[in-house]
Amino acid sequence: MKLKNKTKSILSAFLAVCMLLSISPVTTFAAQSNEYVDPADNWLSSNNRTNELDVNATTTYETQFCCVCNMQTTVLTYRVPEYTRSGETALNRDVRYSDGTCLDGERKGNLDSGTPGIDAYYTGYHWTKAVCQNCGTINSGDGMATYSFNNNVYSLNPCDNNFFLQFDNTTHEKYDDEYHLTTLKRGEYCKFCKGTYARATRGLADHNFTEQVDGQVANNRFYIAETCDDCGYETSEYVTAKAVVSSYYGVEDGEAHTLTVSDLSDSGVKTSIRYGTDADNCNKTSAPNYTQPGYYTVYYKINYSYSGESMIENGVSYVHILADESDEGGSNTIIVVPPAHEHDFRYLETIPASCENLGYERWQCDGCGELQKMNYSPAKGHNYEDITIREATCKQGGLKLTLCKDCGDFHQETTPTGNHNYHTTTHNATCRSVGYTDHTCEVCGDNFVTDIKPLISHAYEHITKEPTCEDKGYTTSTCVMCGSSYVSDYTEPTGHNWDEGTSVTSSTCEADGVIEYVCQNEDCGEKMIKADAATGHTPGEAATCTEPQICTVCETVLELPTGHNHSESVIAPTCEAMGYSVFTCDCGDTYTANFTDKAEHEYETEITEPTCVSMGHTHYDCVNCDYEFDADYTDKLPHDYKADVTAPSCSAFGFTVYTCECGDTYTSDYTDKTEHNYNKQVVEPTCEEHGYAVYECPDCGASYIGDYTENKEHIYKETVIAPSCTEMGYTIFTCDCGDTHKGNYTDKIPHDYEKKVTPATCEEMGYTVYDCKNCDDTYTSDYTDIIPHNYKSEITAATCVSLGFTTFVCEDCGHTYKAEYVEPKGHTPSDWIIDVPATITSGGSKHVECSVCGETLQTAEIAQLIDADRTDEDGAAEVGDFSIILTDKNGTPIFNSEIVIDVDNKISIKLPNGRLLDYADQTTITAFFTENQKPAADLNIFIEDKNGNNATGTTDANGQLKVPNNQSSTGDDNGTIGNENNEVKNTYVVSVTDKYNVIIPNCDIKIGESNNVVVDLPDGLILTKDSPAIITITNQNGEPQKDVSVIVIADKDYIEKGLTDRYGKLTVPPVNSGYTDKDGKVNVNGFNVIVNDEAKQIENAFVTLNDDNTISVLLPAENLIDYSNRICVTVLDKDGAAVKDMTVKVIDVTENNRSGVTDENGKMVVPPLSEDKTDKDGKATVNGLNILVTDEKAVIENAFVTIADGKINIELPTDKVIDIANRIIVTVTDSENKAVKDMSVTVKDNTERTETNLTDADGKAVIPPTTFDITDVNGYGELTGFEIVVTDESKVIENASLTLNEDNSISVVLPAETLIAHSNRITVIVTNKADKTPAKDISVTVCEAPKTETEETAKSVSGKTDADGKIVVPPLSEDITDNEGNSGVTDKEEKPGEDTDGDGKEDKPGETVTTLYKVALNDTKGVITDAFVKIEDGKVYITLPETHTLTTSNQVTATITDNDGKAVKGVSVTIADKTTSKTGTTDANGKVTLPVKSSGGGGGTSRPSSSGGGGGGGSYVSTTVKIVDKDGKTVSVSKSVSTTKATLTLPTGKKLTDDNYYTITVTSSGKAKADYTVVLKDRSGNEITGTTDANGVVMLPGKKHSAYIFGYPDSTFRPDGDMTRSEAAAIFARLISEEKGEKISGTSTDFKDISKKAWYASYVSYLEKYGIIKGYTDNTFRPDNKVTRAEFIAMTVRYYDLFNDVKYTSTSVKYTDVSSSYWAVKEIAYAKNIGWLNGYADGTFRGDNNITRAEVVTVVNRATGRNADKEYVNENFTKLNRFTDVTDSSKWYFYDVNEAANEHIGITHSDGETWSK
Repeated sequence: MKLKNKTKSILSAFLAVCMLLSISPVTTFAAQSNEYVDPADNWLSSNNRTNELDVNATTTYETQFCCVCNMQTTVLTYRVPEYTRSGETALNRDVRYSDGTCLDGERKGNLDSGTPGIDAYYTGYHWTKAVCQNCGTINSGDGMATYSFNNNVYSLNPCDNNFFLQFDNTTHEKYDDEYHLTTLKRGEYCKFCKGTYARATRGLADHNFTEQVDGQVANNRFYIAETCDDCGYETSEYVTAKAVVSSYYGVEDGEAHTLTVSDLSDSGVKTSIRYGTDADNCNKTSAPNYTQPGYYTVYYKINYSYSGESMIENGVSYVHILADESDEGGSNTIIVVPPAHEHDFRYLETIPASCENLGYERWQCDGCGELQKMNYSPAKGHNYEDITIREATCKQGGLKLTLCKDCGDFHQETTPTGNHNYHTTTHNATCRSVGYTDHTCEVCGDNFVTDIKPLISHAYEHITKEPTCEDKGYTTSTCVMCGSSYVSDYTEPTGHNWDEGTSVTSSTCEADGVIEYVCQNEDCGEKMIKADAATGHTPGEAATCTEPQICTVCETVLELPTGHNHSESVIAPTCEAMGYSVFTCDCGDTYTANFTDKAEHEYETEITEPTCVSMGHTHYDCVNCDYEFDADYTDKLPHDYKADVTAPSCSAFGFTVYTCECGDTYTSDYTDKTEHNYNKQVVEPTCEEHGYAVYECPDCGASYIGDYTENKEHIYKETVIAPSCTEMGYTIFTCDCGDTHKGNYTDKIPHDYEKKVTPATCEEMGYTVYDCKNCDDTYTSDYTDIIPHNYKSEITAATCVSLGFTTFVCEDCGHTYKAEYVEPKGHTPSDWIIDVPATITSGGSKHVECSVCGETLQTAEIAQLIDADRTDEDGAAEVGDFSIILTDKNGTPIFNSEIVIDVDNKISIKLPNGRLLDYADQTTITAFFTENQKPAADLNIFIEDKNGNNATGTTDANGQLKVPNNQSSTGDDNGTIGNENNEVKNTYVVSVTDKYNVIIPNCDIKIGESNNVVVDLPDGLILTKDSPAIITITNQNGEPQKDVSVIVIADKDYIEKGLTDRYGKLTVPPVNSGYTDKDGKVNVNGFNVIVNDEAKQIENAFVTLNDDNTISVLLPAENLIDYSNRICVTVLDKDGAAVKDMTVKVIDVTENNRSGVTDENGKMVVPPLSEDKTDKDGKATVNGLNILVTDEKAVIENAFVTIADGKINIELPTDKVIDIANRIIVTVTDSENKAVKDMSVTVKDNTERTETNLTDADGKAVIPPTTFDITDVNGYGELTGFEIVVTDESKVIENASLTLNEDNSISVVLPAETLIAHSNRITVIVTNKADKTPAKDISVTVCEAPKTETEETAKSVSGKTDADGKIVVPPLSEDITDNEGNSGVTDKEEKPGEDTDGDGKEDKPGETVTTLYKVALNDTKGVITDAFVKIEDGKVYITLPETHTLTTSNQVTATITDNDGKAVKGVSVTIADKTTSKTGTTDANGKVTLPVKSSGGGGGTSRPSSSGGGGGGGSYVSTTVKIVDKDGKTVSVSKSVSTTKATLTLPTGKKLTDDNYYTITVTSSGKAKADYTVVLKDRSGNEITGTTDANGVVMLPGKKHSAYIFGYPDSTFRPDGDMTRSEAAAIFARLISEEKGEKISGTSTDFKDISKKAWYASYVSYLEKYGIIKGYTDNTFRPDNKVTRAEFIAMTVRYYDLFNDVKYTSTSVKYTDVSSSYWAVKEIAYAKNIGWLNGYADGTFRGDNNITRAEVVTVVNRATGRNADKEYVNENFTKLNRFTDVTDSSKWYFYDVNEAANEHIGITHSDGETWSK
């Protein structure tokens, strides 16, 4: 077997074992744990997507419905967070399943997957897979029809925000002595999949030391131990605390002498010394001074303090002064220098030896005082002992501390690591995993694998499932050992075989019946249902006013009852009760309605004057009922105070008391107390007590103690106690007062030891025992080391089959051992010895021999060398003499790499498609000689990946090269290197080009010492501004790398440093011009310029930064400035930020140039995106909108299209004009080809005519609009869906304006010369355009043209088209008598159809019966002209002109004949003048004369309604409607006007939702028309209805907002005051009455505590009727109780429910004090959700707190949708109803209070509300 294959199998088996180890049952156990671990931190990779998700899944056992088991079963659910490179879920790309399958189960999409924690991020979704534990089916809960059913894939589901938990995983690791590495990771994670939203930062932080200080006074030092509270790092040090107090030895000289002190302590140690003459009384801050001869003992106490820790050193020193020699004759003392003499020394003290310092005795000469050290004793040396701190293991060396027991000196020593303690486990091979032996150290976990055994084969069992009617057949093959399975051999379904069907349910009148079909195939039984058509209803008796018509078969209601016909009986109101009407039907049904307000009260008044304690008021008492109240309050009078002054004393202030005659009193004008007059008494001090003085005031008795004096000194007697070797000596001091203490301590005398020495042996240490002769003190010291063994050695040599060793024996103690083992020698194989070397054209031979004996051990043939190979699954390949292995950073083999070697042994490598050159995942190339497996050093390697990234290098001494590394050559294209910066690994692909973007080859690149990228250009290359170099740096994915520090080196000592821009480019030296590269990019003096057209980036565009800081772009020859392919120039600064307002000029080769400035994105497009010309298909694009321009015949080419301010403008080519005969059609769609509605489109032709329209729901705007037309010469016009013909009685009418209104009504405006007249009626015929059928019931308004420019509307008549689609105006039912007194009227009657065969169905259609009457009119004086004649329901009504009156002296005769001139008898005729009317019936001659002169004459009192009239004195009524906007400008609207209603439609571009309102004035015959209905619409479907007031005026959109709250008599509002329940009732009553248009009346109520005379009685009664207020369980209302926040919210919700459908979608709130059982919890939740009232900052609502008046108006305004017009309030504040305590507009309630207190018309819009008062 070839060595390559052997190597390959070993690596394969090893990697398989590693994979198996990585997927051992970690998932199950980790998943069952509740402890949080971020999966991204421990992600395990696998070469299979599903396996990778399995090994990283969190698993749980859950209950789920299994569609296979057909019941709820236990499932094992796997959940894994979804990680993508973009951080965006794959569901956004339609991908649902882990194998990349989309939602439809067929298409494949991009998973965008990466490695969590490296290049992939959690999306908020997780992968889910479930396995039924009953049947083993995968994803059976998803349903059989899903892609995932029984498919080993995961599907995506969102992580629920309700199940996220917070976490904080912050860790600290020691970095060095000063810092630790802190990893801050906190956020939230899904508790199911453990997907984590984490914010992680890493950085160095100072150690957080806790210092522990221990004072070691015996060693004169502090021991400082510091431990970092975060990472546990420990450190320690010693700080010296040493002050030396030296004794003084000298001669009496008259001067004072004392001790000297030297402070030798380290910095930071504070030293404080106290002195005394005895050891227990050291309290003096300075040492005592001595002048007289003597031997003085001075005790001292030294306090050392460091970092809050202190220790005390006690000691004693001496002052020894010798006597002087005096001048006997003189008075002065003379110090005589002693002559030279022999010293007479006496002993002073012994200084003991320490571990390192000598001991000595101090002696002093009695004669001269000279000091001298004598009798030195040697230093003791350290007394060390060894302490084991840590035993050595295979993981870590041991640690031993050597410590001196006497002085504390120490040092540490480490011991070497020990051997591993391996535990061996054998794993047998299976059909799914290889066998192997695992060796794991039980101490450190070190692990290796041996004895790898290959996989064994699967043992499959095959089960075949036959096909059924609907399901395919297939064969399932399952391994009986491991359970793995696969499906194959599919067969098609057989299909169903249906029977003839069985009726399940019969059909009914309305419902279809059901027929069931059953499949006849064996084992199927599938059923199919089909419908049987319904039979239809059989009508019963006709409906009455109370009973409906029903079906006789199924009793379904076919026609509702016709309704009652009630008569009215009116009940008048009183001042206590409302008036009303009782309505009664003939069938007995009755009801009450039409309530009228109560009558006004008639009051008597009684005035009460004010006093200084009470306000004045007026009492009102109704004389007609019991109602009474108080009002007209006047302010109280001021108090009249008298003053009473009290003088001050030394114990009390002075003051003045003010008293009014009414009893009111107060105190003020305080004055200060006077001074005390103290007496003094002195108490003397004692030796135990202080002295002091007592001060006492004889006036008030006040006293205090002061003038303290020090107590006297104690006088002590001394008792001396001598020292011993175990106890110090001391003196007892006793005072006569009993005070006693110890002092003057003397040192213990030294021990007197005897020594006993024990020598060392080779097995035990030597030592000395010291015993004191005077006491029991003993100790052991002076240890000597064990002496070494005296070994003798004997060597036993190794043979080929046995070990060699050395035996060691101690000659002193006999101890023996063996060591220095030598392995058996055996044969020593040589390396392969080449006999005949292989070449590319032929093979060779080789052998191995023993290097000791020369025996040939092995021979082999050498295969012919190959020059190309591909790496196998082990990453291995062979080329030439070399074996090459490619692995990634984790040692995973790299498969399918192409390896080529040339004759010079240079190796080229091309990585597979799935792998890039990446510094974070370096590719390791291992090269060794195939024959001897020795590393192949110094091989030249060239490597490239699929993105064309290249790297070069040579193998090291181990035959390895990692790429990319920190240096390379760019070769013929580029080079790839990398670095690590702050633990981030960067990959840099570097290429170098000249100004023409031509590659500069063979540049040396490397990572410099400061992480710079160093580019060394080839020799001979000189850089200048005319010949720069462009360095481009990307990462392995081709993404530009910004802000990379680059150093460029060239000839002539050129060196320059710079940073790459956002495109990864650096130009050196910087230049002002250059050519764009293949990406269309160039850098000119710091500006990044990108040039592209609509198809691609533009290469070789010449870009110049001009001196005036503008940019010029000269396009290459193949690129022209054209609408069909725009040029885009983008300008960015060096940081990649867009450069706005930069002037850019673009020039092409035709010298066509366009200029512009860059926008906020740094872009300038030529031609601009806001303009275009339509192409041959009539299409253009502006700002992303698609525009299609056509007329009614063809598309329009070369139309110039622009867009500005969101509106489209189109200039037609010269051969096109705007014409109704050939309309222009503009279609607007967005970038997704969706229609754009309500877009303003303006079209202009070469005659300067412009027309504007809005696009409809299909995105179309028609110019002129199809809702408008003008009749042609045939009187014909078209509107959307309709064809219209307009004629009069003699001809067709040309140039009539036709408008189709929003409500589908039609307006016809006649030309100026055509008038509406009975003598020449106008006929309008409307036909449905689609099927040419008459359009019935279409509302049509015919108007005369305005006679002046300012007149909005002249005469108009409205009506509906008949069955023939025709309307005649004035209608044929009315006429005006002509000059001969003649007129004609026509009456039409619709007769119902008939049931001729008795089957209950109408089989003979109804018909229209037309009656034509000719009416002649005259009185006794002659014919009557200009009389108005009308026929209605067969009756004739005649209205005389104003010049005629109806009197018996001048009777009027009407003669009625039919169309043939025959008299018509029995026709009812009513004749009326302006004051009266009379009715009669025509006789046989068709005549009736009125009024009848006989007394029995008469007639009805009704007058006909008029819808028209003629000229002169006729009664034709003209309605005029005028509309202006808020600025007073007249608005042209489309109108449909009748006698009772006007419908007005705003012009295009105006909306009711705009910040505008309109004032509409309606007049009839010049007089204001009150109570007239006006409907105002816009063209977006919004409309609002209003009614004119007494002045004929209505404002729309607007609503009257009445004041609903009033202040107090003192003109205050008291915003922070409480509100009573009665005040709240008044507010809601006013609001409801305004909304319903009712008056508040009645005082009767069921509450027993409400008096009818109370001011609030009517309000409470009114609210009680609507259920807004509720009382208490004792049937009281408690009107003066304060309203709580919860009560007022409940009232507000009930009020709101009157006019809106309140739905309590949530009954829980997060207020901490509102439980789910709180009585008003659902109302509070509703108010919170709708935004009326919030809680407090501490999370409470405080529902039982009283609500303030300011809070009340705020809640009410929000509930009623009222918002103050702040601008109006600010400008007109002095004119408003205002309060003295609500004047500051910065208060939060200011505008809400003004909204509530002032009546106004409110026009509501999106920005709030506009007032009009």
